[in-house]
Amino acid sequence: QDLAEYREATVAVMELMTTTSTAKLTKYAQDISALPEETRRKHVGGLLLAVCQEPGLLAALEEPHHRPPWRPMLCEWLATTSDLKVTDKERMLLRIFSGDDQPIQQLPEEHRKWLETFITYGGRKMDDLLRWRVLGHLAAVLIAAPETSLLHSLRCMMLEPEKMTKDFPAFLPAMDEDIRSRVLKALVERGENIWKFKSHWWKCSCGFTFFIGECGRPMEVAKCPGCSLNIGGRDHNQTEHTFQDDESDRSPWGYVLPPAEKDEKHVTFREVQSSSARAIRLMLHGSMFLGIMAAAKPGTQDPLPKIYGPLANESVCTLRQCIEAQYIG
Repeated sequence: QDLAEYREATVAVMELMTTTSTAKLTKYAQDISALPEETRRKHVGGLLLAVCQEPGLLAALEEPHHRPPWRPMLCEWLATTSDLKVTDKERMLLRIFSGDDQPIQQLPEEHRKWLETFITYGGRKMDDLLRWRVLGHLAAVLIAAPETSLLHSLRCMMLEPEKMTKDFPAFLPAMDEDIRSRVLKALVERGENIWKFKSHWWKCSCGFTFFIGECGRPMEVAKCPGCSLNIGGRDHNQTEHTFQDDESDRSPWGYVLPPAEKDEKHVTFREVQSSSARAIRLMLHGSMFLGIMAAAKPGTQDPLPKIYGPLANESVCTLRQCIEAQYIG
């Protein structure tokens, strides 16, 4: 709230709320539209935060048939003005966080119910409003995030998810790590004698992967569960069907989490503490939820397109088979 962009936007918004004139907002929009792209985005983020803080929150106190005279003017200006240089998705987020619920009300019922989090009218509970504010602040920060920011990947998730899979499979923040690393850490934490700086992963010629503890060299022979050939070895000498596996990271690509009710309660990955891991996942899911809202197309044949389908790793995730807003929400 100390940013100059937010202060300038707030002055323009408050002018409309007190005089019912869009002149100052229009002048503000024309001024920022002439700025370089990165600077323009900062101002759009400031404008979103301004409409979220003032008219957006006030919507929670308004009655459906007793709304202030400036409300329809603000809604119409944000929906139709050509003076404000924004993308369709940025415009949708500006409208939603200003308290305009018409884009959601125009969606079919089966889609509308998944986006009720973005509606402030109708006597919403304080917890609902807090979630709404968190999403509004996150949207403003991500819109303003420059390409050099650590938040830029989340900005792409929200506004340009197609970029995430353009040239290669996407590896998303907050996803699970290589299962082999988790197995190794679990054994160490349990007190097993696992020698550090040694390779412990081996594989059969059929591709079955297995772990050898302590020194990491084979000392016993067993039948492979995959093909029944002898694997392992004696006295540090492996059988002819046993090969040392490489240690390269095999973290799964894409979105790999199950629905929230089936996810792990204690989340940690790559030595990140549980509280931090939860915060990262909150930001990821928040950016995806905002992306679904931003991509909504009321009145079309596909009003809530599945924009994150290509990111779903179907070997471990059923997001493609579910309504995305339900899955992520």
